[in-house]
Amino acid sequence: MVVAHPDDETIAAGGRLGWLGRLTMVHVTDGSPRSMEDARRLGFRNRESYAAERRRELLAALTVSGCTPELIEFGIPDQDAVFHLREITARLSAVVQETAPDFVLTHPYEGGHPDHDSCAFAVRRSLADTAVPLVEFAGYHLIDSHFRTGEFLPASIPEASFPLDEEQQVRKRRMLDTFHTQRETLAPFGTDMERYRLRRITISHHGRMRVR
Repeated sequence: MVVAHPDDETIAAGGRLGWLGRLTMVHVTDGSPRSMEDARRLGFRNRESYAAERRRELLAALTVSGCTPELIEFGIPDQDAVFHLREITARLSAVVQETAPDFVLTHPYEGGHPDHDSCAFAVRRSLADTAVPLVEFAGYHLIDSHFRTGEFLPASIPEASFPLDEEQQVRKRRMLDTFHTQRETLAPFGTDMERYRLRRITISHHGRMRVR
């Protein structure tokens, strides 16, 4: 699993993390922007203390999930991923080579957040010369001036929807609630459904990458 921020893993699969089995979880950013606007509003004096709190929230959420993934953290500041695409791609390629995953789960490229799209791009590039399947999870986006969560942008790509039972919904809600610093951001997210879609990456004879 490759996600941009602490809490994205919960949005992606909080109700079903245990179902993923042996899991390597990559967080590309530390969840703390350089601007310090969010950190100061929440009472943190510096970017590092805010990042440390976001990591504590992540560990608390994983405890609730019962999942014990191998955590890999790149430590790039929140909102800065686009400036590190070459580094992120190279590091993800190394992780893929070392772990030989059955598949990689990550963000769709939908304009929901620049860090999300940076992850989507870097994952696609890191898988371009492999046979590893790419699976995307539904996050959030803005369409027709409406903020939509848990859905993909309309596309002619088959989706798989997994309703969460009562126990899974309670667990996912408890995980979301551990992210105290993100309470306002996460408030619109429901717990009833998780959606995914399988993508195929091909390279043309001109060396161009195509994702279907």
